[in-house]
Amino acid sequence: MRRSLTLLALALSGCPHAPADRPPDEPAVEPPPVRLLVASPSAALWSKHGGTGEVIATVHQGVTVDVLERSGDWTRVSTIATIEVSGWIRTSELGCRISSDIHLATGPGLEGDDPPLLRTGCTVRLLGDSGEWLQVETAPEPFTYFEKGPSYKDPVLVHVEFSGFLSSGWIPRSSCSLDTKPFYPHAPKDGELMIVTQETAILSEPGGPTNQIPGKILAWTRWVSFAVEGTWNHGRTDGQVSVAGWLPITAVGPLPNTNPLNKLAEKKLKDYEVVAAAEILDSKGYPVATLPGGQEIVKLGEDVRGCRVRTTPPIEVEGWMDCKNVRNLSVLPEAAIEYGVIDGGSWPPDRGPHPNPLPVWPEQVEEEIEKE
Repeated sequence: MRRSLTLLALALSGCPHAPADRPPDEPAVEPPPVRLLVASPSAALWSKHGGTGEVIATVHQGVTVDVLERSGDWTRVSTIATIEVSGWIRTSELGCRISSDIHLATGPGLEGDDPPLLRTGCTVRLLGDSGEWLQVETAPEPFTYFEKGPSYKDPVLVHVEFSGFLSSGWIPRSSCSLDTKPFYPHAPKDGELMIVTQETAILSEPGGPTNQIPGKILAWTRWVSFAVEGTWNHGRTDGQVSVAGWLPITAVGPLPNTNPLNKLAEKKLKDYEVVAAAEILDSKGYPVATLPGGQEIVKLGEDVRGCRVRTTPPIEVEGWMDCKNVRNLSVLPEAAIEYGVIDGGSWPPDRGPHPNPLPVWPEQVEEEIEKE
């Protein structure tokens, strides 16, 4: 029988419990908060459960959250990050990562023929449990590729799609982790690396839908091609879920550019930042979260309430701040202070929560030596 997500997560975390036979005068042991990960590519935090009220923030995959309470299919959480914000999220958008390579079982303790392999760091959604087994569903994973830009001012365009093989099944409870790093693909040692061009199903053998492997493969999923036979391509997925089988040759194409050296070496510049820690307010003037000094923000406009801003991923919060606490980094002097040496030897002012150290000029060193 399935249990609530809160109980499920509590069991996952291995939280200590006070012994049942403790003395009456001994204080009860307060268990640590239950924590999970956001498993969806991005999820909205609402002010009320059921997707009602206002969207407080958009939280991206991999953000750690504390579970506060649950109501139906919704769970109230609080983010564990530099931006702390609380709200209601769909329970199906929460999960964990796989701690080591493991095959996806068809049921508690059951394995089918050639089951999908979940690689270390694979993100899964938590659906339920049975004893020492958890029912999960694999989550989409990001795929980034690049193409030539329209002009010299923007020579490279960056595209982020969500790909992967989506399927549900069961894993041992011990395989669910919050500390494991997310899966990162490496160059395959077998076959030719390609890309899936359309959402489709993988077949165990060339033929009709009766050979379909449970689950579906999304467009932009990396595909390692082994061989081509007629109108079919034999290979396997090359992502956080590895599944071998057959695809129509029309569903497979060449891999786009995923490793431009100029983009990897480029330094990302900020346009605006928060000068010092301050609250960001919603449309009614109520505080939503406290932004730390130095937090990167996007300025959306100004009105009588102040500067309307939005924080950048992985936690996007939109609201209003006092314009005096919003620093523009796009003008030359500010850009030089943030990213380069100042002409004329001038020293930049304090920035963000950590002041810059003062320089030690040669004259100062000589004076200290003379004093000694």
